[in-house]
Amino acid sequence: MTSLIEDAVTAPSMHDAQPWNFVHKTGTGVIGLHGDPLRALPREDPDHRALHLGCGAALFNLRVAAAHRGLRPVVRLLPSPDDPWHLADVRLDGPDDAGGELGVLHAALSRRHTGRFPFTEEQIPSEVIDGLRAAALLEGCRLVVPGAWHTDTVMDLVHVSELFEAADEAVRAEIAAWTRTGAAGEGPDTEGIPAYAFGPRQYDVPPVRDFGAPRRVPGRVSARFEKRPQIALLGMVATLGRNG
Repeated sequence: MTSLIEDAVTAPSMHDAQPWNFVHKTGTGVIGLHGDPLRALPREDPDHRALHLGCGAALFNLRVAAAHRGLRPVVRLLPSPDDPWHLADVRLDGPDDAGGELGVLHAALSRRHTGRFPFTEEQIPSEVIDGLRAAALLEGCRLVVPGAWHTDTVMDLVHVSELFEAADEAVRAEIAAWTRTGAAGEGPDTEGIPAYAFGPRQYDVPPVRDFGAPRRVPGRVSARFEKRPQIALLGMVATLGRNG
C-alpha cells in the first residue's frame, strides 16, 4: 500500500500544493482519496477546481501503479454523500490481465515534471497527436490542438490573467507562500515549487506565470522562448446530478 501511494503522490498539482490525503484501513483492500482543504489556494483556486484536478491526477497515478503490480483498481467516485472532501475509494482486486495499457505508463510517473524551459519550434508529428487524442478518449476526455488564431486567443487570455494576478497583492502573497527562492524565512524546502523549477526568465516575449518575479533568485538566467507555442487543450463533458 505504501508503494502504491508513493507512486500516486508523484502527480502534478497547482503550485505543487499536493492537496490530497490517502487513507487505507488494514484488511479492507480499499484506499480512500480525500481532498485536503488545508492545502487549498483560496485566492487563485476559490472553487477548488485545481484542487480536484490535482486529486484526479493522483487517482490516475494510483490506477497506473495498481495495474503495474497486476492489480485491478475499481474506482468509486464520491462514495460518501455527506462528505464532499471524500473524493474516491479505490478497491484493489486482482489479478488484472487487462491492465497492461495503464501499467506501461508506470515508468513515467517518477520522471514526470513541469517544464518551464523554452521549447523548439519543431511541429509535433500528427501520429503523436492522434495517439494522445486516442488516450484521452479512453479516459472519457477530449484533446484539442487549436489552430493559429485559437492559439493567439488562448495566449491573450493567459497574458491578461497574468496581469490581473500581478496586480493582486493577495495572489502575489499566495504564490510567494508556495514558491521557494532560497531566501530566509520561507517555508520548508519540501513544500511548493523550488527555485530550480522556475526555469529561466523569458526574454523577448511577454512573460507567462513567472514564479520568480519580482523576487531575486540567485543564479537565474534569461532565455529566448518560442514565440508561437504549441498548445493542447484537454477537457471533458461535465455530468450534473439532480441537484445541478
